[in-house]
Amino acid sequence: MSAIKKVIQVDPDRCGGCGACVEACPAGLLALEEGLPRMTREDSCIACGHCGAVCASGALLAPKSSKAQPELPAGPVLDPELAERFLRSRRSIRRYQASAVPRETLLKLLDVARYAPSAINSQGVVYRVLDDPAQVRRVAQCVVDWAEEGLASGRLPAYFQATVDRARHSGEDVILRGAPALVLALVSPESLRGRDTARFALTYAELFAPSLGLGTCWAGYLEACLASGWPPLEELLQLPRGLMVGGALMVGVPDIRYHRLVEREPLAVTWQ
Repeated sequence: MSAIKKVIQVDPDRCGGCGACVEACPAGLLALEEGLPRMTREDSCIACGHCGAVCASGALLAPKSSKAQPELPAGPVLDPELAERFLRSRRSIRRYQASAVPRETLLKLLDVARYAPSAINSQGVVYRVLDDPAQVRRVAQCVVDWAEEGLASGRLPAYFQATVDRARHSGEDVILRGAPALVLALVSPESLRGRDTARFALTYAELFAPSLGLGTCWAGYLEACLASGWPPLEELLQLPRGLMVGGALMVGVPDIRYHRLVEREPLAVTWQ
């Protein structure tokens, strides 16, 4: 293949000059020149990959691509009924087996998460994984301490009291639910929609997890504690400087099985 401005690569023997890549470029950076696509403004390319993905002949490699990606079948990957059942079967798992999750499995989980959408393909999510159950328990205990102090000072609403009572009186982990692993998605506070990007990525992980035999749950109490800047938790986690937690997910092997789908409130739509 011949490189064009060292940004996209085009095989002239396979390219039919259809112009699909030109039409698919969201920033309008491609043009046909003598029947072949070329990059017109290299510095504006966000490496989204649309140009390579839309090429039916596989003649074009998008920026940052070293080889052609697998070809997609015609039509949807999943039929509507199967896709709907898959999405509706997602459950927040709050009971986990004590068994550890192999790091290889956690890497598979997070490797899929990097394909989630991000503003102008900014990506930039870094993960901190806690897979030592003792450390996870210390984090949960720290959040209980934060909630207890917040109730005493009046900074937190009264409904936190029930959570603190359960944790103190029963010893039950009502914060991280005994999960053997905790995933923190870290982003730069200055990144464009960084918190959204982190949560999109964790949503991909959440949806992919059941295929690996895993369950997940969003760690809402932990996220609230982190957002407050609670010093003991910051000291415990020792997060990299210049990064913030955009989202947190408990991960483990479920110790519970759901047998049926559940219903939600009726769809509310307005048209204009």
